Amino acid sequence: MHTPPLRVEKIGGTSMSRFPEIIDNIILRNPDDIYGRIYIVSAYSGITNELLEHKKTGNPGISQLIMDAPN
Repeated sequence: MHTPPLRVEKIGGTSMSRFPEIIDNIILRNPDDIYGRIYIVSAYSGITNELLEHKKTGNPGISQLIMDAPN
């Protein structure tokens, strides 16, 4: 049995702010070539900094605020 090769494609956080264009121009660009692809997707631009902001200021970061929020 032959397994086709996989391709890994990375999409950066700044690009993610233009998600509809990512879908049209990268993911679905060629309908005959949509399988065998693995996407590594960064957080949207600025999100990682917000998640880690508490490391600089001592104030709770986004993840801490989410964990502390009532369900």
